[in-house]
Amino acid sequence: MLNTRAVQILKKLYTEDDYISVHDLAEFTKSSSRSVRYNLQKIDSFLRKNRLSPLQRHHLKGVKIDKEEKTVNFLAEYFRKENPYGFPVVYNPYLFLPFVIGTPLLGMFTYFIFDMGWVRAPIASVGGMPTPIAQYLVTLDWKAVLLVPVILGLAILMYYPFFKIYEKSVLKKEELETQSQSKEEDVLKDLDLDF
Repeated sequence: MLNTRAVQILKKLYTEDDYISVHDLAEFTKSSSRSVRYNLQKIDSFLRKNRLSPLQRHHLKGVKIDKEEKTVNFLAEYFRKENPYGFPVVYNPYLFLPFVIGTPLLGMFTYFIFDMGWVRAPIASVGGMPTPIAQYLVTLDWKAVLLVPVILGLAILMYYPFFKIYEKSVLKKEELETQSQSKEEDVLKDLDLDF
């Protein structure tokens, strides 16, 4: 498994077609050149472990990823999985509860608003229209336009505490990775492998 900085470097290499120098990668990640070299070794072993071509290196130009189809497809899928916002919400243990319980509660709330007659129930289906216009055309009631921000506000209130808990866990994980990375850098500094 790659650490956060190695994933950041891998994404940068993935998006670039030309060679990138170690110095430029160090500036990009706000780390030392030694740390970048260490992460490049991790990326190489990660690529080999997944039966992909290792990084292409040129002593004057830098490094780049071999853009063969197998590598590009694998990395696109890997980045999709690495991105928590691209991952389905139900697989996220922090956002699972508001999604599974909260979404039906919002639906029930909306149903009761329609049932009590505060807003006319939908009478048509309108697709491809902007939200305020669509809400009015679906119900032919101007109060439906006001119902949208109310439901959106309730959804934000429902998700916000769970999102903050999730954010804290991600920040803690990144902090632990940064600490372990700095310990690894200290070990590498002591070895004096600068060549």
